[in-house]
Amino acid sequence: MDYSKLSLASSFKKRAQRFTTLSHSPSRYPALKGAESRAQLDSLSYELLVDGCIAPDQLPDGLGTRISIRMEVLSLGPLIGHFHDDGSREVAVNTTANVTFTNRQLLNVSTHLIFRELKEETREFTMISYRNISQVFLEGIYDPVIGETHLIGCRKVAIGGTGVERGLDCLIEVEIQYPSENMEHTKITITSQRGRDDPLHFGPVSLLTDKTPCQDHSLYRMGQDEPLYFGPVSLPHYQNHTLIVAYRRTFEGILRILLLSGVIALTWIQLHYMKKQTNVIPYVSLVMLALQVLGYSLPLLSGAEILFISSSYDHDWFGLLPKVLNYAGRFLVLVSLLLTSRIFLMVYKYQNKPLCTSKMKHLWVPHNKLVLLSTSAVHTSVLIWLSVYGHRDMLFHPENGSYKTGAIHMQQSWMILKDFAGVVQDFFLVPQIISNFLLQTNVKSLHKAHYIGLTLIRLVLHLYGYISDPFLDSKFQDSEFVSPESTSEFRKSAVVIMIVVLAVIVHIQQNWKKLSQWLELRKLSDKLDEEV
Repeated sequence: MDYSKLSLASSFKKRAQRFTTLSHSPSRYPALKGAESRAQLDSLSYELLVDGCIAPDQLPDGLGTRISIRMEVLSLGPLIGHFHDDGSREVAVNTTANVTFTNRQLLNVSTHLIFRELKEETREFTMISYRNISQVFLEGIYDPVIGETHLIGCRKVAIGGTGVERGLDCLIEVEIQYPSENMEHTKITITSQRGRDDPLHFGPVSLLTDKTPCQDHSLYRMGQDEPLYFGPVSLPHYQNHTLIVAYRRTFEGILRILLLSGVIALTWIQLHYMKKQTNVIPYVSLVMLALQVLGYSLPLLSGAEILFISSSYDHDWFGLLPKVLNYAGRFLVLVSLLLTSRIFLMVYKYQNKPLCTSKMKHLWVPHNKLVLLSTSAVHTSVLIWLSVYGHRDMLFHPENGSYKTGAIHMQQSWMILKDFAGVVQDFFLVPQIISNFLLQTNVKSLHKAHYIGLTLIRLVLHLYGYISDPFLDSKFQDSEFVSPESTSEFRKSAVVIMIVVLAVIVHIQQNWKKLSQWLELRKLSDKLDEEV
């Protein structure tokens, strides 16, 4: 029996190869720093180590809350090494493999992956079965250019079956998508190549994990003499990870402040424009303003992240600066809320002004109700579309079809709520478009800088979210919860395109008179040319 699986891993890599997207282009992944040497190979194998805890919301019912996934590198290129439980490591180099490596060259790698549970009684990790997988020996290829490892795995099985030799089931594919050096999330996908009717088949497992090992930070805040103490192991084990995350939190705080300052400036421009052009005030959509007020209020009331989701780390970990930036961001949100509320009150008063004609006064209330109903229908339709393409069958357990309960069900509901909040903010122009259409007016109710500027801010947020965390949509281990890569790309692209289209529609509506005149002049000019 040939135990080498490199040819199968190479075929797997070709099948799974993704188009190199924008998210890969500026990124650097764990790689050799130059020509191959023992020290660099040892350092790289250390960085490719996976040792962390699975988040509680990814655990099936019946398992404890401290499930560890560990994948140690047994060999990398000519390097052969082994980690001991105490953290020490034995290494050796195959001197017969006289090959020079570069920092972009594919490397053969073999690993050992196990799932463990921390027992409260003994305070020790014991190996367990996680979704019918306990330990897998893997062999494959690491690509440092895109930070992905494609592996073929073998596990011991007690029963025979098709393709089982010497008690080993080797029809297992494992893909690991490492984060770039300044990012945080590692995605691990384990797939059985057996048919569903095969007794050795198991459902696809997809785990999204952070570099830090456990959600229970108190474990590694203990003293070194505590029985449960372990060092700050990272996932993968980047030595400068804490500093990188601190820089990222600071950068995200500064980015929030810059974007919120832009929102305030654009809102102020709209307020100033309405004060100068009082005739446009009643034509600004009250529903649009109400939804913006709601969008600013929710982060302040719930304590949620502002504008975009950051990492899951506490602000206290990285000193005072991220905390100050967070408070500054919330203050700017409050300023945006007050300015938008001021515009809302102006529009409401003008629509109910005694000097308004009776016809117009009786028009606004049913008009606003119709805009609200139409906007709700549009948002609900988009939300359903996002749920279908982004969280397919998310409310059903993939094994028995039953509803999930507890933390997972709450997490799924929270994902839907966040999707809805994102839809409302991304499509903030929908109420104004509907209002303009119903009134059949060419009034320039919104200043050009206002709606174009806010649209650009939404696009910046989507761009940053895509570059920083390309697989944040895949939060669950069940394959039904993880949309295919092509679907995820289509969803992200479609949302961005729709945001731009909405801004274009508003621009056309507000400039329709000029456009109509230009078209008529163009037709007249063409007609004169034909006569000549």
